[in-house]
Amino acid sequence: MLPTGVDLATVTSLTPTVAAVVAAVAAIASLPFTARAAKAAKIQAETARQQAQLQMDLLRQSSQPTVWADIRPDNRQGGLVVLILKNEGPTVAKNITVTIEPPLPNTFGPISASIRDTEAILASGLSSLAPGRALEWSFAVSWDLLAEGADLERRTLTLDAEGPFGPIEQVVTHINWSEWRHTAIAPEGTLDYVRKAVKDVAVEIEKTRREMTAARRQRQDEELPTSRSRGPLGRLRAPRRP
Repeated sequence: MLPTGVDLATVTSLTPTVAAVVAAVAAIASLPFTARAAKAAKIQAETARQQAQLQMDLLRQSSQPTVWADIRPDNRQGGLVVLILKNEGPTVAKNITVTIEPPLPNTFGPISASIRDTEAILASGLSSLAPGRALEWSFAVSWDLLAEGADLERRTLTLDAEGPFGPIEQVVTHINWSEWRHTAIAPEGTLDYVRKAVKDVAVEIEKTRREMTAARRQRQDEELPTSRSRGPLGRLRAPRRP
């Protein structure tokens, strides 16, 4: 039964309004949860984007060539000083340029004189350098570089190159060979390597000697009769040996 003064038509007309109000109240009540969910989704999306960018950066870095230039004593000759350019990365380096400031000293006769051409070539750029490839130029001997009155000014090597993903980070190396004083200039290796080499040769010689001895014995056995003959009295007669 409806209250006094309220008819059925009025109640019927108010029902949609009440439903809308209830829905609005529910929506307002859920706004904080919706906002937090949206914020969490945004954070997750940003984290995923950063992870993808990090993976791409790592891929690019691992796929770029690792090129460097250096001046050092030759590991094989000891006293010679060489300029080295090497690519230790997994891909081909392209458009490699190396500038040397100030220019290298000219103290080693004709060989050192050619270093001017080398400096010009490096400054203009090399087209490519394969992975693991190294280029070396001899231009001096250490005792000339460190002699009294020699040019001990620090050299700066600036290297630029490109890889599959564009230019690599510029490599700047400072060389001060006055710091090399009193350091060893002996080439790599020790007498232990010589001892091992002599031992290996001795083993091979002994192996060859045994093979030759076995072959000689086999040849002698093949030359002996395969059966023994009997003498005039029916006795077994041993075969003659040569």
